[in-house]
Amino acid sequence: MAEPSVGRQIVHDELEEARTAFHQLLDAATDADLCRPTDGTRWTNGQLLFHMLFGYATSSCGRCSS
Repeated sequence: MAEPSVGRQIVHDELEEARTAFHQLLDAATDADLCRPTDGTRWTNGQLLFHMLFGYATSSCGRCSS
């Protein structure tokens, strides 16, 4: 079996970095910030953050084959 082009530790580190940044963003956001509409979409900031997280989580599952 061929060795993956990206090591598991690199992927783990990137996911951990994204998780940390996401939590820092949420911790700094007020309820008013999350309820405010975004620029360029019909979503609120909270809805946009959810969709970004969901998209990242589903595209970075690590079990998907390409």
